Amino acid sequence: MLIDVIGGQVDGMLDQTNTALPQIKEGKVRPLVVTSKVRLPQLKDVPTLNETVMPGFEASTWYGIYAPKGTPKAAVDKVQNAYLKVMKDKVYTGKMAEQAIQMLPAEQYTGDALAKHTESEVARWRAVAARSWLSLD
Repeated sequence: MLIDVIGGQVDGMLDQTNTALPQIKEGKVRPLVVTSKVRLPQLKDVPTLNETVMPGFEASTWYGIYAPKGTPKAAVDKVQNAYLKVMKDKVYTGKMAEQAIQMLPAEQYTGDALAKHTESEVARWRAVAARSWLSLD
């Protein structure tokens, strides 16, 4: 869809910052707002939806690592420890920051906390879809 925005076939879209930022820097697209709660350092002149037309609005892309129910605890711990190590790596976090990716404290989104966050987000977007006459089937 980003290619269609660049080509003028589509008027606009929502995109992840890390894919849109190079096109913004090259002047191929113009950012109107960001969906984060606060402005991004890389796009400090771009307002948020929260501060313009939708007070209280915040949406972001997030990721979680999941395993099948019943996966041995030792395997889960091994993957989780590797993940937490990467999330503390300065080279990795620096690359993410360059792309305007805001890193959340990984320790807060593991195990039960990740499950609760996932449930909360599913409920949130299910409600949005219901108000929009969309189906999650």
